[in-house]
Amino acid sequence: HGSLLHVFDRSAASVTVQVRGTRTLKLRSTIRPVRTTLSLGENYPNPFPAQGVTRIPYALAQQGIARLAVYDMLGRRVRVLADGLHAAGGHTVRWDGTDTRGGTLPAGVYTVRLETAQNILSRTITISR
Repeated sequence: HGSLLHVFDRSAASVTVQVRGTRTLKLRSTIRPVRTTLSLGENYPNPFPAQGVTRIPYALAQQGIARLAVYDMLGRRVRVLADGLHAAGGHTVRWDGTDTRGGTLPAGVYTVRLETAQNILSRTITISR
């Protein structure tokens, strides 16, 4: 039986596979970062007091329609923070812990959800007393 040898050449981004007594195969690869269409950062502060304000950062790689909304743990939408056409780049919204009608929401865990036509991202937010 022949022996198998793998060699990775970082400078050439290639892998050479040699099987003694047979052939040599050289594989070449290019590694590129994956381009994401959006990101949803962690709000700050988190947790935040019931009468306080938190900031929620998010970013879009390109201009497009996006919605940023807050949901309770039963999945009910309690507040839309941003909705419509957004420029590419970073954005930050402030949320004061109130619902659509302006009422203060009780302490607890909520989900903030960023939606575009291509993706949905979500994070949890905690309102403390």
